[in-house]
This record gives sequence, C-alpha cells and structure tokens, in this order.
Amino acid sequence: MKKTRKRGRTALAETVVPLAERGEDGVSDRAEPREMRRSDVVGGPMGTYFRSWMELTFLLSVLASAVLLAQVNPPAETGKLAPQNFEVLGITLGTSEFTDLERILGPGTSRETPEHEGLVTCYCSPGNDRTVLEFDSWIGTVVEFRFFRGSLQKVSRCEKSKLVSKSLATASGVRLGMSRSEVTALVGTPTKMQGDHFIYQFSYDRPPTPEEVKHSRDAFTPPPALINVYGAIDFRFRGGRVVRVDVLRSEEIAE
Repeated sequence: MKKTRKRGRTALAETVVPLAERGEDGVSDRAEPREMRRSDVVGGPMGTYFRSWMELTFLLSVLASAVLLAQVNPPAETGKLAPQNFEVLGITLGTSEFTDLERILGPGTSRETPEHEGLVTCYCSPGNDRTVLEFDSWIGTVVEFRFFRGSLQKVSRCEKSKLVSKSLATASGVRLGMSRSEVTALVGTPTKMQGDHFIYQFSYDRPPTPEEVKHSRDAFTPPPALINVYGAIDFRFRGGRVVRVDVLRSEEIAE
C-alpha cells in the first residue's frame, strides 16, 4: 500500500515495508523517495530528465569541474548548511568520484538503479551494530549518501568495511543517536519538520565557471546563464533519536 503525492521537490511517499526489510529501529532499508528529493535534479534515485542532448553534454561538464566549484563562495542563505554536512569519510558530494569510494572504503556492493543512470553502492559495519552506509553515484560522481542501522537481510547484501561503525559521522559531526536538540544545535533550524523528519533544504543559482564555459564551447553547446545548486538533509527520528540520515547535493541547468 503506497500513498504518493505529486512528484517534485515537495513530493512525499510513504511505503509500508515488510518487517523483514526493516532494521531493529523499524526504519526501512529502502531508499524510498522523501520530501528532500526532486524529480528533475541531476543525481539521486529520483529520476533524471533532460531537455536535449546538448543539455546533457553541458551537465557532464558541470560534474567534471565540481572541484573548482568548492572555491566558489555560496550565498549567505546557504550558510546554515555547512559544506562539512555533505562529506563523510573523506567523500564529498558533487566532488568525489565512484573511484574514490573504492580507494577509501574498498570495493563495495553496487547495483544499478531503475530510476536513473547511476549506481547505489553499499557498505556495512563488520561488527554486530549493523550500521549501513550507502552512496548514490551518477555518471561517476557521488551525489548522495545515507546511513542507518539496517536489517540482517540488508547487511547481508552490503560489503563490510572497517571504516563503517555505529560511531560513523559526517565531517560536521552528524551521527546516529543524536537528539533533536543536538541536531538543531549542530545544523540549525530545519527548513521544515514533518512527522518524525527534520528536513533541511537550500537552493541557489550560480553562473557557470570559466572552465564549464570552455568545456561547453569545446563540445559545441551554448553554456546556460545560470546553474541551480540544490542540497538537502533528511533526519529520521525514532524515540527522539536520529535513526537515519539522508544527504543530497545536486546541480541542474536553471530554468
């Protein structure tokens, strides 16, 4: 049984998941769509649509020059979501590549996603805590990660890594087991609070970098005037404590 509203940034889907697929905290192992997702974004298991092959070519140049974007100062309204929130174990969303996952954590268990041209790579704790860390990659670039305590069935499908444990945290200190007050003290006031979720979102437009403009012209495609940057963090609580964290950062050509 599934209830789904209109897709897009404000889409929210709640799925009844069999107990066999739930972790000890009752949290689904599935990467179900949540309000943080948007259907027209580059990256993440939410579907990807392009207006033309010219747009796709330019988007490839956006991902290829992501390292340069780290040098661009974001507008003030994004300050409540520090860049460290989008990094875990040295993997930075929008910058790190799929090859970085294997370099840092070793070969993982990967599967293709039916919603978009990408991979979901799964790692888990070698201990008994059943901590799971998943990454979503799109055209080789890591655009999303999430961590939670998985079911025995979920853990059996992931590759063990000694870097994954119940003490796993983002570069900013986000970790499982945090209270609501600890989350707001570290990350700030949520964009919205819905049910057992704290959802943080930001979106802003930036001009293309000189490298992106050059890459676009080399590919004989006109560069767009602006690129939209979107980020989101979704905290799931159970019993007043964080039991799941989903983090997303993506870019698309602005309308």
